[in-house]
Amino acid sequence: TGSVNEEIVNERNLLATDGVVEVVVYIDSKNKKIVKPANIITKGFVYTVFKEEDLENLKHTVSNVIEAYFKKKKIVMSDLESAINHELKKGIRKIIKTSTMIIPIVVDLKNIKY
Repeated sequence: TGSVNEEIVNERNLLATDGVVEVVVYIDSKNKKIVKPANIITKGFVYTVFKEEDLENLKHTVSNVIEAYFKKKKIVMSDLESAINHELKKGIRKIIKTSTMIIPIVVDLKNIKY
């Protein structure tokens, strides 16, 4: 089995109390469009903490951040993911009053025919 260091234990305690939210969205940066809207996955807390309306508002937040980035000349994926993380942290903090870990995943399909 092996030993678990203190950092891992602390991280798991944080996840157990504050949860984690994964956001997956598919974009086409070449044509500047959202291919598939954000899918929000919550872990580490009871799903009923978020109402359907809350999840829809968070999805709109993600779309708004992406649309703002499409107006830029060059899209840097790490900057886009950081912006999504920042805006969702603010929105989630208003809903559940904790500092939830956000994992944004933006998949760019610019070179894939769909």
